[in-house]
Amino acid sequence: MAEQMLNQLAALVIGLLLGFYFERRAGRKTREQNKELHAELDALRSSVYTVGGSEKSRERESPLAPEKLVSEVVKYAKAIQDAEGRLRKSLLIEHFTSSGYLPGSVNQALDLAQESGALSVNEMWVIIR
Repeated sequence: MAEQMLNQLAALVIGLLLGFYFERRAGRKTREQNKELHAELDALRSSVYTVGGSEKSRERESPLAPEKLVSEVVKYAKAIQDAEGRLRKSLLIEHFTSSGYLPGSVNQALDLAQESGALSVNEMWVIIR
């Protein structure tokens, strides 16, 4: 009986020690992963801020009607087009999202402008007609 109790006590101590060891090891691995994630987030933040993002969210004073946004998109596209009459779609979207518009609204305005014949839009370029 005493020997059985001693075996159980030894098994309990070994179990506790092994549990403590693996818990510490898992915690260390989690902390390393957290450091890596923080480094990635810092890199993403700095890349967003370098292309004109802001730390504060910007709000529009008054949202434009879709037709008005279409005319603003066409006007801006004409203002920054290159010699071939085209511009990168991402630049156009970035300009209007930095002004507080949602990318979906800008894409919708581009679609409407394309339907009206003012622009031609593909994955990368907006071409002025």
